[in-house]
Amino acid sequence: MLFPVLPYYVKELQLPDVFVGICVAIFALMNFFCNPLWGGMSDRKGRKPVLLISIFITFCANILLGFVSGFISLFFARLIAGIGSSNISVAQAYMADISKPEERTKNMGSIGAMFGIGFVVGPFIGGVLKDWSGEGSASWVGLGAAALNILNLACAYFFLKESNQQIDKTKKRNFNPFSQIIFWLRQPVFKQLIWLFFLYVVAFSIMQITCGLLWKEKYGLTIKETTYVFAFFGISSAIFQGFLVGPLSKLFSSRQLIIGGSLIMGVALAAIPLPPKDYFIPWELIACTVLSFGNACITPSISSWLSKIAPPVSIGQVLGANQSFSSLARVIGPPLGTSIFSAHHNLPFYLSGLIMILPLGIILKLKNKV
Repeated sequence: MLFPVLPYYVKELQLPDVFVGICVAIFALMNFFCNPLWGGMSDRKGRKPVLLISIFITFCANILLGFVSGFISLFFARLIAGIGSSNISVAQAYMADISKPEERTKNMGSIGAMFGIGFVVGPFIGGVLKDWSGEGSASWVGLGAAALNILNLACAYFFLKESNQQIDKTKKRNFNPFSQIIFWLRQPVFKQLIWLFFLYVVAFSIMQITCGLLWKEKYGLTIKETTYVFAFFGISSAIFQGFLVGPLSKLFSSRQLIIGGSLIMGVALAAIPLPPKDYFIPWELIACTVLSFGNACITPSISSWLSKIAPPVSIGQVLGANQSFSSLARVIGPPLGTSIFSAHHNLPFYLSGLIMILPLGIILKLKNKV
């Protein structure tokens, strides 16, 4: 809901473009610190209680967003939201708990499909609520998001059953995200997959944060028109991850899907800023479709591969370390993207495409044994 609105909102507050990257970066930095914490806690305490606590924290952040009056309060709203929203590893661990090994890639794709649907519904609602909020305010966006958090919290409390049947209450608490990441980065295969996901997120976050700026400044799109493009991307992602990942995972190994997805995404990312204004719509829709397909091949394949080779009592910790390390990529990508965007509008997209293709040597050395 906030993502496509953020560049316009920062402009309304009369702040430089780099502040968009800072708001995204602080959210990602909190993800870095909290993903291993939530993932490890879910191994010790169970998935459900961790999900409930983290959703409530996100609710508090969105209430604060509803009363933002300047950059400082916006900064802290995104900081708290980053803490609460660091629960994707717990959701992935939950999915791994309830999935047979041969179905994990498909079911991880279902999580991605829900993100895709969120990209359809969220930007549209965010754009409408931003109009209601008026110039220089995002009050209705924050309060609308908080209402959805309450609905989410109620559904999780009443309908979600605990999935972790191997809760390890003897496992020691570890509040140092670096130690968990370093441990898994020293393990063969885990190391390559985590680094690969890190580079993928750097590339994707550079594109993600600069798309709104590109479409506004080069092609003259309004907030509403920008949300439509994001919605199209979300629909494509939901279709590919919801319906194609399962069949593709039966035909190809995770390694093959990651290689193919990286090549496809590299080309699509570099193509985004190329069309002249007259051809923006057909070109950009094709680029978004291709990008969505490449993304659908990569994300669930890496998560599934990691969950299959992880010890059963450490699935949450492994996925948490992966998400945490990728959060560092979201700290690097947005400020990097917005800073080089000011030098030339096309540079962030060429760089992100290059980042997707260059590290293919990492995955080429791996043999898919799962």
